[in-house]
Amino acid sequence: MGSVVTVTVTMVVVVVVLVMVVIVVLVVVLVMIVVVVIVVVVLIVVVVMVVVCLLYTSPSPRDLNPNL
Repeated sequence: MGSVVTVTVTMVVVVVVLVMVVIVVLVVVLVMIVVVVIVVVVLIVVVVMVVVCLLYTSPSPRDLNPNL
C-alpha cells in the first residue's frame, strides 16, 4: 500500500512540475510577442517621423526655381 501512495504522490509532483513549466513557457512566449509588437510599433513611428520630417524640410519647387 505504501508504494502505491509513493507512486501516486510522485505522479502528482511530476504533473504539477510539468504544468508549471508549461505556464512559464507560455508567459515567456507572451512576453516575447509583446516585445515584438512594441518594436514594430516603434519602428513604424520612427519611419513615419522620418517621412514627415523629410516632407517638411525638403525644398519646395518654388524654392528650387529662382525664376518663379
